[in-house]
Amino acid sequence: MRCFHGPIPLLADTPVAVWSVVGISLLAFLYQSGLPPRAFNRFLFDFALVPSRVFGQLRLVAPSDWTPFLTNIFLHGGWLHLILNMWTLWSSAPPSKIG
Repeated sequence: MRCFHGPIPLLADTPVAVWSVVGISLLAFLYQSGLPPRAFNRFLFDFALVPSRVFGQLRLVAPSDWTPFLTNIFLHGGWLHLILNMWTLWSSAPPSKIG
């Protein structure tokens, strides 16, 4: 649990990197939400981290590159998942900034 000593950090105190991750995640979620089911499944197979593509039998059929290790952090399973992750990111960013 985080203890605040003083005022709660304002939006202006939030680092630019946090807002960048929030924006990219929101855009990715809106994009994936608008896809038809078949395209959505292909999108997840290409950009989500599918363990069987790295460690299982699919590595022989559809070898994975390094891209899903980066792109999976911007994918979310629903509005609640997105909102809670972005809130957690925003609330933990000010104590972690250097300087």
